[in-house]
Amino acid sequence: MFSIRYSDRHSFTMTAAFWDLLNSYKQVTSDNSIEYAVLVRDELVFQLAYSYGLRAHEIQNLLVSDFNLDSELKGRDAYGSIFVRYDSKIGGIHKQRLVYSVFPDVIDVIQKYLCLHKSFFPNQNYLFSTSKGNLLSVHYLCKRLNRYNNALTKDKKINTFQTFRHLYLADLLRIDKVSLVFVNNQFGNNIIDNQLYSHLLPNKLLE
Repeated sequence: MFSIRYSDRHSFTMTAAFWDLLNSYKQVTSDNSIEYAVLVRDELVFQLAYSYGLRAHEIQNLLVSDFNLDSELKGRDAYGSIFVRYDSKIGGIHKQRLVYSVFPDVIDVIQKYLCLHKSFFPNQNYLFSTSKGNLLSVHYLCKRLNRYNNALTKDKKINTFQTFRHLYLADLLRIDKVSLVFVNNQFGNNIIDNQLYSHLLPNKLLE
């Protein structure tokens, strides 16, 4: 299994200011407050798109039990992986896939949020909710992204929520010897046949 350090990612410099901003907010917030829990929640939501390639609606549907963090799995490929349910655009078929942790640094964020989840978020059926227990909508996720973007200079902003997923794909494709079968499973899309993502393909795959 591939295991890439976060700072070695191709897109790291493009997103560093965004993550630094979130960390700066956390540093000045009490770690026993709902404000801190919301910051950690937001960080994980964005990281699931950026470091696992999940779509917004896949993130919305996650359950606590979808994360494979059993200590007995440590050192194995399955540790840190996520069970994801999604709908196929062809015929509306319900599908599922196991997304592996290629960038394991993010597992620390997952574990930190899970420690806060029961105390600060009353909706225990789903992983993510507001402090009032309402599920996070795509509109809500975009509003949260805009909130942080407003504190960044124009050249450091993240264009859209989908940008995180695009950067994940671009980074994944630049890992030496990664198979396209693995990429397609991780991303939940056949990227070679989908022209929408063709601009993200490294030159080595187009030669």
